[in-house]
Amino acid sequence: MKVIVFLMSVVFFTFWSSQSFAQEVGSLRDSFKISGSAGFQLTGYNSNGIQGRRQPFSYLLHGNVNFSKGDFSIPLSFTYSEQDRSFSQPFNQFGIAPTYKWLKTYIGYQNIFWSKFSLAGHQLLGGGVELTPGKFRLGFVSGRFQRATGIDTTRSQNYLPAYKRSGYTAKIGYGTESSFVDLIYMRSKDDQTSLPFQYADSVVLVQPGENTVFALKTMIKVASFMNVYGDAALSVYNRNVNAQEVTIDSSWSRIASIAGKQTIATQVYFAMEGGANFNFSGHNLSLFYKRIAPDYKSMGAYFIENDLNAYGVRHSFSMLKNRVNLNYGLSIFSDNLLNKKPVTTYRYQPNVNLSINPSSYWGIDVNWMDLYTKQEDGFTAVNDTIIMQNRNPGFTISPRINWGNTKAYHMIIGSYLNMRMIDNNAFTAIYMEYAAEITNLMYSLSLLKSQAAFNVSINRTKNTTASFTETGMGGSLGYNQGWLEGKLNLNATIATQLSDVNTNYSFNLGSNYTMEKRHNLGANVFFLNNKSDNINSQNFTELTGVFRYTINF
Repeated sequence: MKVIVFLMSVVFFTFWSSQSFAQEVGSLRDSFKISGSAGFQLTGYNSNGIQGRRQPFSYLLHGNVNFSKGDFSIPLSFTYSEQDRSFSQPFNQFGIAPTYKWLKTYIGYQNIFWSKFSLAGHQLLGGGVELTPGKFRLGFVSGRFQRATGIDTTRSQNYLPAYKRSGYTAKIGYGTESSFVDLIYMRSKDDQTSLPFQYADSVVLVQPGENTVFALKTMIKVASFMNVYGDAALSVYNRNVNAQEVTIDSSWSRIASIAGKQTIATQVYFAMEGGANFNFSGHNLSLFYKRIAPDYKSMGAYFIENDLNAYGVRHSFSMLKNRVNLNYGLSIFSDNLLNKKPVTTYRYQPNVNLSINPSSYWGIDVNWMDLYTKQEDGFTAVNDTIIMQNRNPGFTISPRINWGNTKAYHMIIGSYLNMRMIDNNAFTAIYMEYAAEITNLMYSLSLLKSQAAFNVSINRTKNTTASFTETGMGGSLGYNQGWLEGKLNLNATIATQLSDVNTNYSFNLGSNYTMEKRHNLGANVFFLNNKSDNINSQNFTELTGVFRYTINF
């Protein structure tokens, strides 16, 4: 909390002192404004029959507040909780991003996205700046991507040890938000001194790494009806900076040498994606292509799909005065780009979405999709008994109807989902094939003058395989009552789900009170009871209580 108070003081000091250096004094004399929200949540939990899935008591403080005056603004965000501090990314965090016209600064915890294959939203603790004077696009951020964590044998749950990881990213570009070209350079490295040596020989062996990424991101508006986009990167990733140093005479290695020494653990990866969008006469046509090398990694991203070659097309349009909307497309995927896998997998995914709305009172949505998967030999011939040759067709039908007047409003929504696995491999079909059906029907009634709402729903499920068929049914009943012109609300829901092997029912009671349109108090109590005849499942009960308060500025 001391850190948060300190940051708030810095925010106010920065705001008031900014008046002395800004030349456009008239703009800064506008009224001071605070917007956003802040609050806290207290949660109590108790369970019987199973190990607790959360702490018996927890708290959370959170806020997203923006301080502004004229063209100057300082957004502040923070979270603070008792969550386990052994994670490499801490739960407690705070950050601000002051802006003034074309100047934006970053202080504290930030999640910055500059390109998909370099700095792609990874949490960063540090500082930085973005400058957009005219059509220039400049940026620089630096800080800690990951804090050092070791294995704590005193805890019942251990986490992977990790080195402290720090780095920086620079961006230079030209253009506007809708048409631009950006060049991005990212450098990140683990600090070998941040983790005591004994952790390297413990449960999990960790090695210090480093990463350099060169990236290009662009979007160009070719014409009023067409734009193209692209994102490409070269990542030089060294998984162990202490490994044996090597020199390889190849074009890739010469490029990698710019990033520093190479070891036997250094890999050079390439990734790119691009596409085009066309808009004409109410039609939208999209084309895309992506190719990402196997094991592509960037220390500026949590996860990037890899070993992928994909392309596809999508077309959507409306007709009959927007009463009918059609959206369909086809995507094709394959892997094993370097032919290092025993098999190459191909996937074909067509889909169609149709929405029909003859009037404002009723309509129907129909969705169909299929996923056809096949495998072929990779670097070696593979036994036909394990080759994948299957389909996953499925469709959903969702009709709806509503009617009412100033006193009461009715709505009925239904849905039917059907999915199947069709295995064309005779050796595996008996183990892989299945069919699933889910049917839902819901009715709601809103009594507008009395501020009351009632809803009831039922559902049916059926899962079928070669060895068994499992059916289930369930439903829920809910009621909501408002008073004081919606300032006070009380709601309750009871639900149950029955199947051949499992039965559970739950109850939820909640309330919400709004004072002076700014203060909001809420409380919920949730109870769950689960009974099972399956030896792999447990009989248990859970009780959770939540109290929360939020203030809106």
